Amino acid sequence: MEMIKILKLAKDRSASDLHLVADMPPLMRIHGSLNPADDLDVVTESDLEAMLREVTTDEQPQAVATPHALDFGASVPELARVRFYAPRPPARRTRRK
Repeated sequence: MEMIKILKLAKDRSASDLHLVADMPPLMRIHGSLNPADDLDVVTESDLEAMLREVTTDEQPQAVATPHALDFGASVPELARVRFYAPRPPARRTRRK
């Protein structure tokens, strides 16, 4: 799954927002409603990592990362300037025995 193709599809469908969540199909906000793009594959964790690499430089993830999220803007050729927000999954707690 490629980020640029999904962004172009979202633009073609007049989506104002695109939400990518692991283990779900891409979600597009169209006319205020958040709808799954059921015609697209479910996004995996490795898909998310690969798509993030498509739109960032090697240094960018570290430079714009906070403990809770990766938050930055980027220009996407032939589309627009896009804001990316990638929340980090919560830390897993281990059980005490």
